[in-house]
Formats: sequence, structure tokens, C-alpha cells
Amino acid sequence: LIIWGYFGAMITRIVAVKLTQDEIVSFNKAGKFARQRCASYISAPLIPLLGVFGLGVPIAFLGLVSNFDLGVLIAGILWPLVLCIGFMMAILLLGLIFGWPMMYSTISTEGTDAFDAISRSYAYVFQRPFHYLFYLVMATIIGSLGWVMIHGIIDILVYSTHWSFDWGLSSERSIQLFYGDIREGTAGWGCNLIRFWQGFLRTLTTSFAVGFLFSGMTAIYLLLRRHVDGVELEEVNLDEPIEHGLPDLSGADVSISSAEDPGEQSEE
Repeated sequence: LIIWGYFGAMITRIVAVKLTQDEIVSFNKAGKFARQRCASYISAPLIPLLGVFGLGVPIAFLGLVSNFDLGVLIAGILWPLVLCIGFMMAILLLGLIFGWPMMYSTISTEGTDAFDAISRSYAYVFQRPFHYLFYLVMATIIGSLGWVMIHGIIDILVYSTHWSFDWGLSSERSIQLFYGDIREGTAGWGCNLIRFWQGFLRTLTTSFAVGFLFSGMTAIYLLLRRHVDGVELEEVNLDEPIEHGLPDLSGADVSISSAEDPGEQSEE
């Protein structure tokens, strides 16, 4: 919750401003925005879980009483009420499963709190389920194509590096370095460093998937907001004006010609 509540907040903030205003927010400003609302980002997906836990407490108490024969009878009488509580728990869980990424997008776009994020994400999921499903399928297809491309580029990079590296190695030494179990001495340190850097490259595919998740859900949130609330795609909360890169004219010598006096115009 802490990691996603910060870095996910930064990603959704950058993407929200880019999609709505076509402007780029710096990492410093996105980080500042996330830190100012860190409590909302962290608590938004946590509140529904606490709600599920709170609804489960009376059911657990009823189960405790059911250790006695009379308690089983009481449970049978109250079971319709238990099923109603279970229905509310299911609604909370379904809304959380399908809508939790949009909670971050809501806060990043609207600049509101956790309760507004929960309300909007649940409303959009349940009021426009087929729109949401369509957008989710399309985003999954696009994200999968990007993931395959990045994964392929990294594979080609690693294999081409191995191929070139093997030019100066004997076949036995190559097998020892890349497929053996060398863990001691200088060679062991070198092998560990090679595995570390290759593992770092492999994690880029996972990083892309996580980044695309928050980016895609921000775009989906903007589309669902337009369908449900009728809000235009360009609307976003801006704490401070976006810099457009205009030149600073504060020190420039700018002269403005005044209109001629009407009396002078008549004399002419």
C-alpha cells in the first residue's frame, strides 16, 4: 500500500495531466502531489477491506455461538440476515478488485480524498460494467503487445551479449559462467554481478506492466467519468498553473503605442 500509494500516485498524476492538458508534470511536482495526499492514496483501497472485516465480525461471533446447539438454532434463524451481510461483503470485494487502480486515478485527477475515490470507482464499475469491460480488454491487448515488444528487445539484448561474450571464451568456461555454480572467489563475484544486471533488465518487463496498469486505468477512469458524470476529458485538478515554457518578459523593454487623441485626429 505504501509503495503503490506513492509511486502509483506519481504515475497516475503524470498520466492524468498528460492526457487532459497534454503537459508533462515533473517527477518533483508529481512526488509533491503524492506526498500531500499520501493518506488518501494509502487509505482508499484499505477502507473497503476494513469494511469487509467489520461486516465479518458479527458473523464470526455467530459462528462462535454456534459451538453450542442453541447457537446453531439462532444461526439458522438469522441466516437470511447473514446472507445479506455476505452480499454487502461481496459487493465491497468486487468493487475493490475491479476498481482499486481507479482510486489512485481519481485522487490524481480530481485532487479529492479517499472517500470520493471509493465512491467514484465503485460507481463507475457497477454503473458502466460493459463499458469498463470493453476498455479493460482493449487496454489489456495494447499492454500485452507492449510487454511482448519490451520482453523481446531484452531477450535479443541478453542473447546477443552472450553470443559476443562467448567469442573470447572456451565452451567449457562459458558453461561454467552462465550455467554452472561458481560462487566462490573473484569469478564468483563476477558471475553474481552478471546475474544481477541481467536480472535488473528482466525486471523492466514487470515494471512496464505495473506502469501500464496505472496509466491504462487512468485513461479508463477519464472515459468512464465522461460516460457517468458527463465531465469532459480535459478537466483535471491543477494545484498550480502548468508551465508552458513562455519567455520571461519581466525585464524586457516593451513599449505600447497609445491611441491618438481624438482632437489630433480631427485636426489631421
